[in-house]
Order: sequence, then C-alpha cells, then structure tokens
Amino acid sequence: MQFFSVFSGSFYLDNRKKYHVTTEGTDTAKLKHNLKKLITSLGVTEIVYTIARWILQYYLLTINYDPYLASIASQGISTIIYMIVVNLSVKITRLYKDEN
Repeated sequence: MQFFSVFSGSFYLDNRKKYHVTTEGTDTAKLKHNLKKLITSLGVTEIVYTIARWILQYYLLTINYDPYLASIASQGISTIIYMIVVNLSVKITRLYKDEN
C-alpha cells in the first residue's frame, strides 16, 4: 500500500503539466485514458505477483526448504517477476509515449 501512495504522488508531480491545457484547464479525457492504462498495468502485475509467489512458495516447501527461507526466496523472485511484467505491460500499453 505504501508503494502505491509514493508512486501516485511521484506520478502526479512528474506529469501534472502534461495534462494541463492553457485555455480549458485540464485535459480530463487524456488523464482518464492514461489512468486506465496505469491501473490496468498495475492490476495485471499484482495478479501475476500473487500467483507467482504462491506457486514458488509451494514448490520450495515441497522440496523441503525451511518455511522462512521459502517465503523470503519466493518473495524475492516474485518481486523480480513483478518488475519485469510491470515494465512490459507499460511498454505494451504505451503509457509513456506522447501522442502529440
């Protein structure tokens, strides 16, 4: 949860001028479109992270890893998978491409 609040704040500070139109205020259509892309990307990667973590932890426990070691290893590997998938999904949705 803390990650999402820091990420949201950073995303807002970095992109607040991107959606500002001088005569009309804020370009809400563009903002909503990009927020949908962002939420979709993060949602899909959260699902992938959860599934990968549970499968890896179960696998490590079945091959007789200690429970704490299986948990730590599955979290680390799942975090790496999460980072790869979130970067791929952002590239696929073209979130950071300017349409101008």
